[in-house]
Amino acid sequence: MEEDTEECGPTAQDAWRLLTRVFSSWKFIPFHPNNIRISVLRFGNNFISQSRELTYWKRAEKIVADVTNHDLQRLKVWAEINRRQSENFFRVMLVMYITIPITAALVLGQLYPAEWASLDINLEELILMFAVYTFVLMVFFAGHWKAREMDDFLQLALAERGVFTSGGEQAGELNLPEG
Repeated sequence: MEEDTEECGPTAQDAWRLLTRVFSSWKFIPFHPNNIRISVLRFGNNFISQSRELTYWKRAEKIVADVTNHDLQRLKVWAEINRRQSENFFRVMLVMYITIPITAALVLGQLYPAEWASLDINLEELILMFAVYTFVLMVFFAGHWKAREMDDFLQLALAERGVFTSGGEQAGELNLPEG
């Protein structure tokens, strides 16, 4: 049975696990070697050719090279769902970490101006809190960015094979990957 799987190429589940490693969030760290190269390459308007030069895109191309068109469509649908979920999560985190605290501070300052003015706010603690919030939001942003990038990669892989789907029509028929 294993020999048949090897001849047919990796399954969608296997390819998904490998792709999520290739497009992992931690590689979004500003001084990671990939990102230094990306910032140098990302000039002009041809991001497709520039992306193809990146080491991790080349790894991703090798992963999907032996995936069937049907499984590649399945991966694309999963990537779309993953991207939408990461986008929704990132938006919720923005609201929780920025909008709610700022709104609460402004409302309290308006309702209780004397008490607000008399607060002894430690600037060092405020800066530390802001730094932690910024770091947490950057982690969420990195996950969202990489989810979008993987979705774009799979869309390009489908287009290069001449396979075009809307994705949404097939989503109900597919099972989400495990793990």
